[in-house]
This record gives sequence, structure tokens and C-alpha cells, in this order.
Amino acid sequence: MNKIKIIILNILFIIFLNFYFYCFNNDLNVFLYFNNGNNNNNNSYHKDNKAIVQPELGRVGPTGGNITVSNLDSFNISELSINFQSIQYRKHTFQCFDQIPLTNTSIQCSIPKGFGTYIVIVKDDKVKSNPLFWSYKLGQLSKKNLYNKIN
Repeated sequence: MNKIKIIILNILFIIFLNFYFYCFNNDLNVFLYFNNGNNNNNNSYHKDNKAIVQPELGRVGPTGGNITVSNLDSFNISELSINFQSIQYRKHTFQCFDQIPLTNTSIQCSIPKGFGTYIVIVKDDKVKSNPLFWSYKLGQLSKKNLYNKIN
């Protein structure tokens, strides 16, 4: 049991160091908007005296699949680009593909299989969101698989 705790703490520490290095040692002024799905209407910022509503992204498991991106009031959906950059592995990037408009303010798109935490930028031809913090849902691990991976 102590071996598992040590491994988990080491993994969390490595993730924290990668996150810290990405945000504070990269000469970037990164403001993370933590997309926790609450609808309190405080998720906007102002650019040129216009309120830009921050998008909300659904989540998907490690096998990938479709997500819904909503709160796209400030964006031109036909020119929309949604870019994901890994926090753990900076060179790992992908885009949300096969975009299907659901309403005037939401779309559905596909996410490839993967894992980890990402910084997401939603942009169109005129508007760019603040960076959003997004991660895959955790996968299912049975006790047997976990035991085999540790030993």
C-alpha cells in the first residue's frame, strides 16, 4: 500500500512541476480559466469594451469521442478553431475535428484518444478565448491491472 502512495505522490509531483514550468518559466503570461461547468455567468473577460464569453468544453474518456463545446456566443462558429496543447508534453497538440454545429452557440466535435491535461484555445477569425484548462476523464483500471503495472 505504501508503494502505491509513493508512486501516486511522485506522479502528482511531476505533474505539478510540469504545470509550474509551463505557466511560470515559459515567459508567457498565461491566465488559466478553470472550466468547472458552473453556469454563474462570471466566465467572461473584456476586450475592446466587449464582453467575450468563455466557452465550456465537455469531457471524454481516454478512448476519445465526441464533446460538446458551448457558450460560443462571442465566436463565429463557421470559422472556429479549437486547439489543445498538452501540459505534460508540450509538443503534443491536436485540434477538435469533425465539428458539427448544434445551435448558434454550441458545436459537437471529436477528440482523439489520449490522456492528460491540456491548455485549450478557442478562436475564430476575430476573437480568441483565454486559455482553458481541460483534461480527459480518468480511465477504468481494475485492481488486477493496477497491481500488474506496479509490480
